[in-house]
Amino acid sequence: MKKNMNKGFSLVELIIVIAIMAVLVGVLAPQFIKYVESSRQSTDIDNLAEYKAAVEAAVADVMADGEDAAGAKIVVTGGASGSIKVDGNTKVKDKVADVGLNTTVLKSKGWPSGNATYDDSNFKWTVDGSLSTQNTKKPNKKLIAAFE
Repeated sequence: MKKNMNKGFSLVELIIVIAIMAVLVGVLAPQFIKYVESSRQSTDIDNLAEYKAAVEAAVADVMADGEDAAGAKIVVTGGASGSIKVDGNTKVKDKVADVGLNTTVLKSKGWPSGNATYDDSNFKWTVDGSLSTQNTKKPNKKLIAAFE
């Protein structure tokens, strides 16, 4: 009489496969986390650049209407519940809100707080020093990159 041979895996083979998978996850997980954080920081910089462009366009519109556009600024609130919003000149703020930019939540939680003020007389941005500070999470990008 023939014996049926089980064609399954032995316990040792399964343990070896699990150990190999654990080593791979241990090596790849930090790189994946770094990639995700880099993506979050890039998204925040892109969002800030979008606000910058919207404020510049809104200031041009307000000035074309012959009204005062002074005091327009972008406020970045850092920390655990960070955000980007336009403040200062009400007319500019309303025009930016008309294109759908009210408040945007920051994806990365390591940004400092700060302001960027638009000077409508020479069309330049004044950015306070805290926005040139690196993000506290790796890879340490800077929000001021949106203004360069």
